[in-house]
Amino acid sequence: MGEDKIDSASPFYPGSGDQPGNLISHVILKGDNYLAWSRAITLSLKSRRKFGFVDGTINKPAEKKKLLDWETVNSMLVSWVLRAIEPKIAASIPYFEEVKKLWDYLEKRFCESSGPRLQQLRAAITNCKQTKAMSIEEYYTTLMGYYGDLLRLKPPHGCECGKCECDVAAKIELDREEEKLHQFWVGIDDDKYSVVRTNLLSQQPPTSLERAYQALLQEERSRNIAQSKSQTEDAHVFALLLDRKSVQSSHRVDKSKLYCTHCKRSGHENSGCFMLHGYPDWWLEKYGKKGGGPSAARPSSSAPAATLSAASASASTAAAPRHAATDHGKAVVRAIAVGGVSSSPSPDTLSALSDLQPEHIKNSVEYGHQPPTG
Repeated sequence: MGEDKIDSASPFYPGSGDQPGNLISHVILKGDNYLAWSRAITLSLKSRRKFGFVDGTINKPAEKKKLLDWETVNSMLVSWVLRAIEPKIAASIPYFEEVKKLWDYLEKRFCESSGPRLQQLRAAITNCKQTKAMSIEEYYTTLMGYYGDLLRLKPPHGCECGKCECDVAAKIELDREEEKLHQFWVGIDDDKYSVVRTNLLSQQPPTSLERAYQALLQEERSRNIAQSKSQTEDAHVFALLLDRKSVQSSHRVDKSKLYCTHCKRSGHENSGCFMLHGYPDWWLEKYGKKGGGPSAARPSSSAPAATLSAASASASTAAAPRHAATDHGKAVVRAIAVGGVSSSPSPDTLSALSDLQPEHIKNSVEYGHQPPTG
């Protein structure tokens, strides 16, 4: 029994979480994302020591005893690969018993290393720009994804003889990293990060791609903090303005409900009556002399005052005994004469107006308009 036990370090050893229906990758093959999908599947299988079944390093054994273990792991890997493919694409894939044959078929079908595909990737790298709505991290991830696909389709050449002593492969890799760095600078948002780019490009020795990426991330965070603070201050000012407007509207008085018991007019109260307290300076500046404003603010209009004045003068000079001026008539004449001098009535005018009765005005008007006799 001890000889049949599989070592935990062996690729044939099934882990506690290894089940045929497991989803071993968060990336699902949809057709145009084969390179990203194959990288994710490769990393997942290597972490479980089972990628040798896919690349052919672990071949199908001839021994019956080992064949059963191989078939068990192989069938589980076929299930994992199909589980990580979109159902519509998985339904179109022919049946393969070996995971290596399935892997080779998928690579031939979706991994195109043709000229148009390479041209498409190079154009995507050239046109990759950071938009206003794109963060530094999103822009960096997109650009590096294009470079990763290009590297997978067209890997760089290195020394194959093993006799090179100048380390040309490392120099080629440095050139590729420098190309990535400059392409990264070309695509960033100039309105936001041109100053940072100028400072880093002027450094000696030249900065690396990772250092440039970290510097732009810090600048982006600083801008976001400043923008958030500015938006918070604007919101506070706007709320304060709304509060002031609400307070002003709540303290606003409806003048249509006000009434003055002194001048018997609406629109103000006794405390704000000009006839009672005198006319302010702004009234003189706006309407000229006192009493020159709107008729609603004056105690009486000029036309009725002139009519009553003329009627009173006629009454005082007429000789008809039946329309002789009485004491009340004199009071009317005195009140009109005094009131016509100033728009601010004196105590004598108010006293005379208090004794005025409707019949006095009627008699004065009738007497003033009576046609002359003889």
